[in-house]
Amino acid sequence: MRGFVLALCGVVLLAGCGSRRDAAPATTTTLAETPVVTTRKPSRPAAPDLPTRHRAAAVQVTVVDGDTNTRIRGARVTIGRRARRSNAKGIARVKLAHRAALVTVAAKPGYTARSVRLSFRTHPKSTIRIYRRSLQWAMYGADPARSQSQAGLRVRPPFRVIWSRGLGTLIEFPAVVQDGVAYIANAKGTVRALDMRNGRVIWRHDTPHGKMAASPAVWGDQVIAHGMDGHIWVLRRSDGKLLWHYTVGSPVESSPVIVRGADVFGAWNGTITALDLRTHEVRWQRGGGGCKITSSAALSGSTLYIGDYCSRLLALNARSGALRWSRS
Repeated sequence: MRGFVLALCGVVLLAGCGSRRDAAPATTTTLAETPVVTTRKPSRPAAPDLPTRHRAAAVQVTVVDGDTNTRIRGARVTIGRRARRSNAKGIARVKLAHRAALVTVAAKPGYTARSVRLSFRTHPKSTIRIYRRSLQWAMYGADPARSQSQAGLRVRPPFRVIWSRGLGTLIEFPAVVQDGVAYIANAKGTVRALDMRNGRVIWRHDTPHGKMAASPAVWGDQVIAHGMDGHIWVLRRSDGKLLWHYTVGSPVESSPVIVRGADVFGAWNGTITALDLRTHEVRWQRGGGGCKITSSAALSGSTLYIGDYCSRLLALNARSGALRWSRS
């Protein structure tokens, strides 16, 4: 019995050895790595962005009288909602949120306010010229009285040529000047606006088959020109565009005189007309007895004076055109 047990154990051992030899190759299994979790302290929330404070940028505007070339003290300079007065040197310093191209207005009592767009980004120091109303030469002879002078302008010889510009043909009557711009007409019926500082042509207006032998006149934003073609031409002052015209039916060589908003002139057919520039209607008209008129009317008080080819001087009521007296 003991021998049988020992033999059985040997068989079991042999079987175990045999099974090890015939076993399938071992399979390698890769296990997923357990992630390492790092515990961090919670970060503080980022502080909100605060608005950046921009330092106001100061710009400098110098205000100059365009006729006398002197600096103006006490002019009000307005840029957007900000305004300052010019100092004794004519300089106004205005603080802006940022420098850009902005509309700038310069004004002072007695002067025509001027509005221009200034590029403060490239020119933080700029100049504006404004013009005193009492020094303008808006019609032939400077004013309705044809005084031919401005007491506030001191012009003395010797004189020198600053610039010159040819206008292509005969010029019978001189230019008129308003706010640094000269307006002039020639024998071909062309009206030009010229920059008084350098002679640059700002605009020109050609009338069809026109001819002009008179000075134009400036009234507000309009330029009034009389034509030998028998028309009154009313142009926009800023660009020369035709606004309207009136047909007289006879050559007009008389330069305009503006009286209470009416253009008063004589014509070759002997008529004297007051043309309302607001309504475009004739306010009054009177015949001159068939005597040709080429002269320009002048105003003194409430009386208009004009001469004709019958050697007469006529004195008319400026409001109604009624004859007050005549002399020859």
